[in-house]
Parts: sequence; C-alpha cells; structure tokens
Amino acid sequence: MFKDMVEVTDKDIYQKVMASDTPAILIVTSPDNPRNQEFYEAIAKYIKLYGDKIGFYYLDTTKNDSQQDFGLWAEPSILCFAETMEMDRFENPPTDEQLQASINRMLRIK
Repeated sequence: MFKDMVEVTDKDIYQKVMASDTPAILIVTSPDNPRNQEFYEAIAKYIKLYGDKIGFYYLDTTKNDSQQDFGLWAEPSILCFAETMEMDRFENPPTDEQLQASINRMLRIK
C-alpha cells in the first residue's frame, strides 16, 4: 500500500513496531482512504533520510483491529514509537517541523 514501508498485522505489531530496538513510525489506515497519499507524502522524505535508523510501517485496518488498542478513531493516523512508548500521534498530516521534532525525540538528537 505504501512504497518503502512494511505492512504489520495484529500478530506482529508489538514485536516489529513497539518493542523493536529501533524507533518506528506507523501509518494506521484502510487501503481506500482518500487521505492516504497526503499522509504518505508527509513522511516520504523521512523514509529516505532515516530509513536506516527508523522502521517505517503501516497497518491495514480492514484486516486488523490494533487501532482500537491505541484508541484511534481517526484514519489515517501516524504513530511514532521508541523504547516501547508512543512518542507522538498525528491525526492530521504532520508538518515538516512537527515530524522532524518527533524524529529528533525518537533518536534522542538535540
């Protein structure tokens, strides 16, 4: 669904995204959502810049239910994780400044 991003499921989201040794950015959405491209474009350049330091994933809500565990009711949404913690959540496409600040926190760059 999203180029250069890995699909996760209810079964592997904890291991791949939340408990991973590397920070992770997750888009939670359904394949037919008209706003998907807008959200993907917000993070596409960061995949190229930080793809070796951050995992980039997506969760298809038509096949999974983990979005309910996160209390997500808006789709698409972007969740940012580091060290098993949700660091940030965006229910609207983040600005470059917002996403860069989140990435800096995730990587502990000041």
